[in-house]
This record gives sequence, structure tokens and C-alpha cells, in this order.
Amino acid sequence: MTQHFVTTPLRFSVLQSTLAGLRFGRHIHRFGIVDSTQRYAVRLANEIDVDGTLVIADAQSQGRGQRDNQWSSPSETGVYLSVIVDHRTSPALLAAATGLALVDAALTVGVPAGIKWPNDLVVANGKAGGVLAEALTATRAIIGIGVNLIPPAKDQLDGRLPVMEPVGLWLPGATWGREDLVVAILRSLERRLAMAEADSAALCEEFAQADALKGRMVILETNGGRRSGTLVRSHPLEGVTLKDEAGRCETYRAEWTRIVAVAEPACES
Repeated sequence: MTQHFVTTPLRFSVLQSTLAGLRFGRHIHRFGIVDSTQRYAVRLANEIDVDGTLVIADAQSQGRGQRDNQWSSPSETGVYLSVIVDHRTSPALLAAATGLALVDAALTVGVPAGIKWPNDLVVANGKAGGVLAEALTATRAIIGIGVNLIPPAKDQLDGRLPVMEPVGLWLPGATWGREDLVVAILRSLERRLAMAEADSAALCEEFAQADALKGRMVILETNGGRRSGTLVRSHPLEGVTLKDEAGRCETYRAEWTRIVAVAEPACES
């Protein structure tokens, strides 16, 4: 395996041979740089009818995140990919399944991780990745994945103040390459998407257990204004449940809610 993978290109031949025969290994479109893997996959989905098509790039010039935020995508410092998925579930469950696949993949390469609702990858109290699930039709969607291997420089954040500090998955001395992480993500994604259709209740329970912010103070932006409290539970479909200072719990619906601030974890005495 490549030891200094951050500064070397993706070993595409290794990726192809390892993914051969898998759902996301049959049709691969690889770029050194592309405007956005998500935009390219959308264009591709309108021209072909192939579930599992993978679009992957070493860099993106206009990477996209949630709410059309820019996703910093410098060359060879992260994993940037999108897949075309035919499905029988909701975009929210697709995103939750993908978030869990990222957690699985991080653990596969030896990095403990969790989820920030609705689908951010959290490592060491920072954001290491994100998911963008976009429905094209009732049964076809594009899932975009971005994972930092090293955190972006401050001048690459487009002036935005992140909810959590950007971090990377790479640790000094790591012996896995970018293709190893890609394979781990796509293998787990295949399994998690099947789970979303076959047993969504179990998927949602695993999602709740993987929540990195459970027990932390957070601020939500909702259709009724900002709300703060201790995060009790998160659910891909139902939303986020907070407990206020009086001990009252209230659930804020997923489609109207986003987390806009997170308190630092309490220091152990």
C-alpha cells in the first residue's frame, strides 16, 4: 500500500481491479480534475441508464456540498466521488446510509468516527466529510461524497465559518492509500443501501447510535427560529430531539431543521 498517499495520485488500476464485479465497479468515470463529480453524474444520468455508475476525481474546481455550499477539493488531498443509484427508498435514508458507510470506511482504515446529523462524518471532534443526496426521479438519485484526507487551508473555506472545524482522516504513519478508502466506502455503501430498503428501522437505530453529538449542547435553526439544548437523539426521517434546561424534550422535524452551532465537549476532570 502507498504510505504517503496524500501526495500521490489515486492508483486507478488498483481501484478498478478491486471493485470489479461490485455494484459500483462496473462503470467508472475517472478525472484528474472536474468541475463537480455531482454535476457530471447528473448530466450522465440523463444520458445513460446504468445503476451504480461511479464518477471520481482527484480534484474539483467547483465541488458542491449541502445547500450549494462550496466543498474545498484540492488535488489529491481528499476523496471526491458521486454515484448514480436506483433505489426504492427516500433521499433522507439514502443520505443516512451513506453517512454510516463513511463511518464504516473510516473504521476500516483504523480511524474512529461518528456522524453529525444529518450526514456529516465526524473525526476527533471535527468535520472530515459530507454527503449530498439528490433525487432525480422517484427511483433514481445521485449520491455525492467528499472526504478530507488532510484538512483544507483556511483560505480554501470561501469565507464561511464552519459549524465544526474541518479535519482530515489521514494520521501520520498511515499505510493505506486513497484507493483503499474509496473501496471501503463503496463496499459499505452497497451494504448500507440494501439495508435502507430491507430494514430501515435498524438503519435508523444504527444512525442514532453513531451520533457524535449525542449529549452535547447544540443550536438548531428551525422554521420557528433558533433553539438550543442538549441533543438527545437524531433520526434520519424524524429529525433532532433536544432537551432544554427544564428537562423538556422536543423533536424538530428534519426538513425544517439544521444544526448551526455545537458546544465544545466538556473537559474531564
